[in-house]
This record gives sequence, structure tokens and C-alpha cells, in this order.
Amino acid sequence: MKIDEGVITAPSASMEEFSLTLPANSLNKFRTPSTSEYGDYSIEVHDEGDGAFRSLFHIPNSSSPKEYSIEIDSNYLLTYLEDGGIAVWDQEDNLVGTFTPPWAVDAKGSNVNTDYIIDGNRLIQRVHTDAATIYPVVADPFWIPALGVMANFTRHALTQMAARSVSKELVKQVVRNGAKTAGKKGTSVFTQGKGKNRIRVIVANKTGNIITVTKG
Repeated sequence: MKIDEGVITAPSASMEEFSLTLPANSLNKFRTPSTSEYGDYSIEVHDEGDGAFRSLFHIPNSSSPKEYSIEIDSNYLLTYLEDGGIAVWDQEDNLVGTFTPPWAVDAKGSNVNTDYIIDGNRLIQRVHTDAATIYPVVADPFWIPALGVMANFTRHALTQMAARSVSKELVKQVVRNGAKTAGKKGTSVFTQGKGKNRIRVIVANKTGNIITVTKG
């Protein structure tokens, strides 16, 4: 994986190069902050290994923008995931990778309300600060390529399972015995349980890979 003038080039599931563009053309090194075009926030990218990376948007004050975008290659499609994350697909409906559910925290470590929206081939993270927010704020889109698959579990799914204390055995049980419905963009959703114990497993129809898991 490499970064040059704000463009990150990383491997995809097909091993072809896949690029994402950040709004800071002076960004040329990992773990080195770079200021945005107008100097109202900075970006720092961390290489997390195996093609995964974090984009840390450092938001200094209330005058900073409330939206932060990542531009994806125009020949790929972005769709929403049930857990709040984003999936990226190629033109043959192969899963290229995912952005994990968005998060943002302020200077006190308090969570700041945040979400993703899709605008064509742009992923936009919106950060909803309020009077209680203590600056600076950090927002963190986290990209995980689909090549991180272990026994049909994507790295994204394994991350969400660990956060929710959901075992592989339970996920397999939900897929075997749960109610199946059509999901978004070539996926199926398997559901089992009720209330806070409800487990939903989202599976890519073409490959059988488990993309993500939700609970509650």
C-alpha cells in the first residue's frame, strides 16, 4: 500500500490496485499529519496491515467543516451496510472492501454523533457536534479490503463480532437456522432472536462471504 498526494493505492480482492482519494494533496506519508486545502482541519493515515488503513480527520474547532469525504474510483459502487458501515463493489458484483461503522470522539473521549452518506462515488462522514462537544475532535473512517477473509468471515465481520461478543459458532447457527431475507446489493440477511439478543448476519450471495454481523 502507498500514498501519494492524497491518493491511497491498496490491493483489492482481485489483487488489482484500488485507489481512494483524500482531500489533502500534500499527504505523502503514513502517520504524518497533512493540512487540508483551506487549513481548517488535518488528516493522518495509518497503515493497519494487509491493505487496511485508518484515515484520522483531526477537527480543531467549531469553525471546521462538518463533513469529510473520501473519493472512490468511479468504476466502483458504494452501498450501505446494516451495521452503519459501507461496502464497495466492483462492476461484477464482487465485494472489494468495507468501511467499518463511523466513529468520532472529542477531547474528553466522549462519543460524537456521526454517520456516513454516499454521494455518487464519494463517501462522506458527517460529524454532528453540539454545545457539549470539547474540541479537538477526531473522526476515523477505517477501510478493510475484502481480501482479509478467513473461512468466509471478512475482517470487517470479525471486527464487529468481537465488539459484540458474537462467536463464529453462533453466526453459523444463525445462517443455518435463521430467517432469510433479501439484503442490499447482492446480499442476503439471516436473522435469529429478538430484542437485544437478535443477531443479523449479512452474506454476499456471489461468494458466500460473511460481510458483517449486528446484534440487538
